[in-house]
Amino acid sequence: QVFAIDDDDGELLWQTDIGANSSTIPLLFGDNFTVLDDSGKIYLLDLYDGTILATKVLGSTLPMTPAYFDDRIFVVFTDGDIVSYDPVSNTSTLLLELADTPTTCVVKVSEDGRLALGTVSGVRILDEKYAPVGIIEGVGSLNSPLVGGPGRCYFIDSTGTLYGMNM
Repeated sequence: QVFAIDDDDGELLWQTDIGANSSTIPLLFGDNFTVLDDSGKIYLLDLYDGTILATKVLGSTLPMTPAYFDDRIFVVFTDGDIVSYDPVSNTSTLLLELADTPTTCVVKVSEDGRLALGTVSGVRILDEKYAPVGIIEGVGSLNSPLVGGPGRCYFIDSTGTLYGMNM
């Protein structure tokens, strides 16, 4: 079940049954939001009434929490697939199949389009065409999502150490 609650009085505003379990956090953008179920299917819903506007299977393994930037939704799956989803056209593109096991969602870390995501080996850096261009090793397995800003990337590793990196 996906539902909305009025933050003033706690009243249920609406609820929608997607018929599946979801372990990811919903992603809000504009007047819509997405929910990813545990089998890799994305649901695009109306923010105000919960109407399902579109669905699409993006992957076949457990997805990480999605990220929204450049008018697309980026999803990393536990098998290493990184998929871009266009909510306007309801189309998706497999961008990359990582050889490493991802542990975080992908974030945009620079205006020129570079991306970063956490893996069991460290932080992977991808260029604007989603090709791997580097890895920052020795940071431990990541326990937190990466948080990106203009030219910066922040995360917490499994020891509780906070890292900030210039990209």
